[in-house]
Amino acid sequence: MSIGFSYTFSLEKAVLSETLGAMYRKPGLSELDIAGEVGIGGKKGTAYCAWLMYLGLRNANAREVSPLGALLHIEDPRLQDELSLQLLHYQLCSNPNATAWWTLANQVIPNFHRIPLSEAIQLLKSKGIGTTNTKNLHSDVRIFFNAYQAHQIFGVLQYLKDVEKETYIPQSVDLKTLLLAYVLYARRESSIRTSTISIRNLLLEEGQVGKVFLLNESQLLEKLRELEFQGIVKVSRIADLDNVAYTFDGTALDILKMYYQRGG
Repeated sequence: MSIGFSYTFSLEKAVLSETLGAMYRKPGLSELDIAGEVGIGGKKGTAYCAWLMYLGLRNANAREVSPLGALLHIEDPRLQDELSLQLLHYQLCSNPNATAWWTLANQVIPNFHRIPLSEAIQLLKSKGIGTTNTKNLHSDVRIFFNAYQAHQIFGVLQYLKDVEKETYIPQSVDLKTLLLAYVLYARRESSIRTSTISIRNLLLEEGQVGKVFLLNESQLLEKLRELEFQGIVKVSRIADLDNVAYTFDGTALDILKMYYQRGG
């Protein structure tokens, strides 16, 4: 499913945060009314309401924010904290319904040391993505790459370095330790509640932290050891496999609250 609207559309955290705030304060408003609250045009309002859904910050079947959206609005209403931006990056790139973002982050970017935008578009087409609406595909891909150059949203993550016109070098993200903890427990809550997960899974499974943040094994283990010190996980070696055991009694949202209440 496409989430692009036009070549000129861009994702700005100021507008995104204001849209989230409007929906939080006045649940049930139409997208047109939300646009009026934020002070943007109707088409742009519709676009930002859609982004909130793909980011998991609003409920898919209701005009209201999700528990994650409510927490983010309360704790970081302007989306200024780097963890908040890492969270939004994760939410988009781990969402299979955001087809272009999911495919780029999980099947394209991790496999290249250097990637031209034009080649990224062709790779998505080769996977059957955007063949029925090339215009939307081009929009989605341009929005994706532009978002990681702009300080209005994901530029601070340094996920994609612009080395020449529309050519980029992927770089691992310096993942916040408690965001890793959030991802571990959020994914567990949304699927079968297993007691452990393998390091290999975290590194290689699509939608997992390794793919989405371009982490190698040593980077991931360093963060996991920090979480182990905090009593949130336990790293062990069983049958020659590194595994992570879940040892935190709270929820994934409790972990985010912990981060914001600590002040980082």
